[in-house]
Amino acid sequence: EHHSYDDFERDMGHGKSRLNELAPPNRPKVVFLGPSVSGKSTTFRHLQLRYQEKEFLGRYADCQSLIRRKFADMLAELAQLLVSHNIVAQNESAQLVLDSSLKFAAQASALSAIPPPELLDAANITVFLQDPPIATILQSKLNAPQFTSFEYFRQNYERILAPDYEVTNVDILNVYIETRGLSEYELVTPDSNCVIMSDVSGAKSERRKWPHVLSENVVNICFFLSLGDYDTMIDSTSYFQDALELLETVCTDALFASSRLFLVLTKIDVLDAKLHSGKPFGKMVPTYTANESVNDVVEWITSEFIRLRGERPRGEIIMLNPLQKNDIERFFDVVFRPAIPCANSAPTTCRKGLAEENARRREIAERRWIDPRVGPAGRGTQQESCKFLSNFCI
Repeated sequence: EHHSYDDFERDMGHGKSRLNELAPPNRPKVVFLGPSVSGKSTTFRHLQLRYQEKEFLGRYADCQSLIRRKFADMLAELAQLLVSHNIVAQNESAQLVLDSSLKFAAQASALSAIPPPELLDAANITVFLQDPPIATILQSKLNAPQFTSFEYFRQNYERILAPDYEVTNVDILNVYIETRGLSEYELVTPDSNCVIMSDVSGAKSERRKWPHVLSENVVNICFFLSLGDYDTMIDSTSYFQDALELLETVCTDALFASSRLFLVLTKIDVLDAKLHSGKPFGKMVPTYTANESVNDVVEWITSEFIRLRGERPRGEIIMLNPLQKNDIERFFDVVFRPAIPCANSAPTTCRKGLAEENARRREIAERRWIDPRVGPAGRGTQQESCKFLSNFCI
């Protein structure tokens, strides 16, 4: 049972490792990297649901009030956006929701804060969302990370706010929970092998932790890239440009050299919708000069990935919808099954290889700690080091 909002966020797999303390050493690890809102945490949860359903459902069976709280948090974010655009509701009930959302926003940072009744009344929410000035903003301004789940809530709020509401698997997968720090989970495969999967926060302030995560037992790295967020700006920085620079660092740094690298492309449906609505990809990504079509964008990303990857171990490009069961199963087959030979039943030689690679990575990490001039290749110039630090040590 979840007794607080903090319990819910913790049990969503964030900020707490779910690992067997008696697990054998040198267990292989698959790491999820990438910028925020790229689909990492949804994939992380969906893999748990697909391959360890009983445990997953047991953790999330009693979280109705907490999902409603997440909806109220989103209304509070929306209210602040509306105020920043000087929006005043035309309808009295809509203004009541707006005012209540603003009051709740002032205390929403406290995990114990309880949403006021106005934010949990479906009739009031309907009036609020249909109010003309508010509806206009909803059509054009909700591409920020905090509104990732808003469209799902907008389509399902009447069911979620109903007295007899029962949580579904789809509800849990669609709730956006920002990864905080490192989440690790011991995934038991259908043939009873175990692989550790790690989800690392993509926020700039968290990237300094990446080298520590990647110094032990990493077999495969999945870099998640949201194509649908190419027009998103985060702190006056282009989301997509930041993602491409981060991908370049992952492709070229010595810490990542021996792991297979998979480029996971998400939100392709969002990319398609935005291109058809007249938002050119090339306008936000100046280095892109091809046609404004999904196929051409994916082909360009593919060529960039192949160029950056160079001679490193072979990986693949995966197009993934983290909410689709078939996509998750295919993702597991491509990414996790190759890691299984290094799991429990692996020969000693495989575990020895992991141990030797761990030692190599630790040596690079220790040299950087002692001498910051050591760059991405494990040795190098101050300029190389600065490029590395700009991505990982903010």
